[in-house]
Amino acid sequence: MSFFTEELMKCTEGFENRKCIGNAMYIPLGENNRLKLFFTTLGYADHYEGICISAVDKNNGVIDKNTIKFADVWGKKQVSNPNF
Repeated sequence: MSFFTEELMKCTEGFENRKCIGNAMYIPLGENNRLKLFFTTLGYADHYEGICISAVDKNNGVIDKNTIKFADVWGKKQVSNPNF
């Protein structure tokens, strides 16, 4: 298991029947629907800035998609330097 799948497993402990395929996690929502979670980069390679969450239907593809940026959740670090 990679670092990314281990972190996704920690975040989704309350869900049953979750499966990791590559660096993505799939959580069943119903008979044909799945929730897909994976860490995403937003412009720089190997610089993961958020989690992308998609609701996927087996027959029709992506229903809805949202990206949650870590900076939006935790905010930016404060700097003690008064010039910044």
